Amino acid sequence: SQAADAAMVAAPPPPPEVDAMEAAGRGVQPAKPPPAVAVVTPPPPVPLVSSAPPAAPAPSPAGKAPVLVVDLAGATDGAPSATAKPGAATASAAGNTRLNADEQFAARVETGSEPEHASATMLHNQSTLAPQGTIIPAVLETALNSDLPGFARAVVSRDVRSFDGANVLIPRGSRVIGEYRSAASLGQSRIFVIWSRILRPDGGSIQIGSGGGDTLGRAGLAGKVDRHFFERFSGAVLLTVLNAAAYAAAGTPSTQVTIGSTAGSGGATSGLLPADIPPTIKVAQGTPIRIFVQRDLDFTPVDGR
Repeated sequence: SQAADAAMVAAPPPPPEVDAMEAAGRGVQPAKPPPAVAVVTPPPPVPLVSSAPPAAPAPSPAGKAPVLVVDLAGATDGAPSATAKPGAATASAAGNTRLNADEQFAARVETGSEPEHASATMLHNQSTLAPQGTIIPAVLETALNSDLPGFARAVVSRDVRSFDGANVLIPRGSRVIGEYRSAASLGQSRIFVIWSRILRPDGGSIQIGSGGGDTLGRAGLAGKVDRHFFERFSGAVLLTVLNAAAYAAAGTPSTQVTIGSTAGSGGATSGLLPADIPPTIKVAQGTPIRIFVQRDLDFTPVDGR
């Protein structure tokens, strides 16, 4: 029974390598294994899109068809877009800043915009009114010196009449009070005076706030100008003399003339350099002046006419 059971057990098949060796010994070519088949995964299904037109909207309860309103106001040429960036408006302004003053002036003139309109009005109280542009002749009572700021006073030398010429509003002998500043710039030769108040002989007073000029109407008052030449260049002259004396003591001839500082000069010679001293302008007492009135002067409260 044990032999029968052993016969019933099948022997395991030999490995492929053994079959190949036996076949090669007998001169038989072993069969080639079938080629491997690549497994391709199918693509996912694509949903179908219907090409049918969308369903029409349901009619309104009133039985009317819906209305579609399209606003094309922002799409016209030359009109600014509603969604424009805030910086877009400043782009043209930035481009204008690259123009010089003449080009900007020409651009403003060539815009073709309508000119500004002004309405004419009638002057009231013409018999007690000195309008803008009235010239008040006067003579300086105080001399002027631009080294320090100060006040000035002048006397009106001729009567100033009203707009219609009927009344004398500023009689001869009225005093004018003004003020001037100091620190004239280099090259300046005139003092600018602001006349602020007029006092009449009868006690009448009015604020004018107007500028003064010479007899030809030029702004400012011309006078004697001191440029302080020696004060400005005396240090440079002294430095030149010291350099010449030093070369003479050393026995070395030199023709060097020092006008300003050299590259190697230090702080010891800084006080000898030309100084930026402003000029001094002096206007003599009794100089005739003209005051250009910059506003309408109404003398109705003091004249009562």
